[in-house]
Amino acid sequence: MSALFFVLATGLVFELEEKIGDILDGAAPRSAFSARVFDISRAYEYLVTGWPRHQVPRYTVLVELDTKNDVTAVGLASNICLQRAYLAQLLPAISEQHPATIVIDKSFAEEGCIREQSPDLHSTQDLQEAIAHVSSKIPVVVGLKIEGSTLNAEGFITPSSSLQRAVQFPFAPLQSGGIMSLDVDNRRIALGWDISRNGLDPPQHVNSLALQAALVYDEKLLDKYDRLRDLIVGRESPFMSFIDPSKLIRFNSGDLICEWPKVHGDLKILCQKYASSQQTLHSNYLRGRIVLIGEVTEKLDIHRTIIGDVRGAALQVNAIEAILDERYFLPASGTINLLVGFIFYLLLEISLRTVPVWLSIVRTVILTVGTFFILAFSVRYFAYYISPAAGLVGMAFRLLAAFAEILYSIGTSHEKH
Repeated sequence: MSALFFVLATGLVFELEEKIGDILDGAAPRSAFSARVFDISRAYEYLVTGWPRHQVPRYTVLVELDTKNDVTAVGLASNICLQRAYLAQLLPAISEQHPATIVIDKSFAEEGCIREQSPDLHSTQDLQEAIAHVSSKIPVVVGLKIEGSTLNAEGFITPSSSLQRAVQFPFAPLQSGGIMSLDVDNRRIALGWDISRNGLDPPQHVNSLALQAALVYDEKLLDKYDRLRDLIVGRESPFMSFIDPSKLIRFNSGDLICEWPKVHGDLKILCQKYASSQQTLHSNYLRGRIVLIGEVTEKLDIHRTIIGDVRGAALQVNAIEAILDERYFLPASGTINLLVGFIFYLLLEISLRTVPVWLSIVRTVILTVGTFFILAFSVRYFAYYISPAAGLVGMAFRLLAAFAEILYSIGTSHEKH
């Protein structure tokens, strides 16, 4: 009877948890067996994704355009023309530090810069020339955007979606693009989508920004990691382990652009007013690394994650690091999740029936801690994530049942007396 109760309870939870998660996270439905409802499950995910060592960035540097606090970048958030003019100087300033790759977490629509925003309509041309010049010697990955994207029942971009008409850059052998969209479940790495490039041609696979950056940085990546290649072919989005945002290496764009001796125009005047952020790392730290350029705005592009609110650019950096460091893993099937949860439930049943009571409590604690480490090992060494939801549900209901048994025994003892 208890086994049947467990199956019914966990089945109900798995059906409901995604709908509840959608309300909490504002996301579209995805897998029926992802653990997103319980706060304790999120705590478990945090421990698993960071265990057994704290993750630190090894390949990337994040260059932030702080549109609120950086005097050189104020006003960029609402003015596309200024954004392009700014990037036209920031890109060569970064390139002179000899990074391995430059990634621009931003798309450039064909009709983006209009006269109402600025009398200077040369900013698009300046950006085109800057990207062409820089990408003639350093790989540059430019963000692509999906036009009018829609989501199917599982939260994926539909194949009928097309790429936004983007600014055409002069041909350069080291210039490429990747889709900026993040996976609807931000615990996962979006590796790409099957979409039409113009809405008319048959859908083709287009890499995500993070995957394209990783492939450009390491041309042998797919030869080294068979599992990554299989994930791309199978169109699967794996979970990733996270680097705490506070651990990411960040540079202010103002520090880099004002350090550049060739800065000119209005930016040169603004640099005279710019107060250095007292960056502890020198700009030559960019040498040989992947430099991702992202915009910092007050409210836009902020995502709820298991490690708190994280900006989109920081998630892109996390994805790049995870791909290059092979820190990604697949969710186990629903059958395995239920089986592991049921085994845990049966062992819990045995533990709680042990006498005396103190021994029952000790065995229950040992069982819970031991199960956690077994599941954590499955992620660390077998690259499979087993959801704790079934086990948590089993524990909750079994403890409630134990409490009810205690109350019942107390009640019957009073009746006898």
